[in-house]
Amino acid sequence: MSGCDGSGMCHFLRGNSHSLTLTVVDDGAGFLVDEMWSQGLGLISMRERVEAIHGTFNVQSSPLGGTRLEADVPLGVGHNTSALAN
Repeated sequence: MSGCDGSGMCHFLRGNSHSLTLTVVDDGAGFLVDEMWSQGLGLISMRERVEAIHGTFNVQSSPLGGTRLEADVPLGVGHNTSALAN
């Protein structure tokens, strides 16, 4: 599943029998990733929630270069998904 809006943001959701990956990409102003980890809780909270269910969370961005967020989570019985509900 994928979609783009008129503002230059696109999202992609793909999966298989083992994992589910959500990718969000925009062509906006971008930012310095290392500096953003220390500002606010947005990226930190997203990373913590994904890692709580044994997934990975990656951020790629650069000033004037847009941003790409990718969350990849395993699927299967026995994984605790309560971190997603908070």
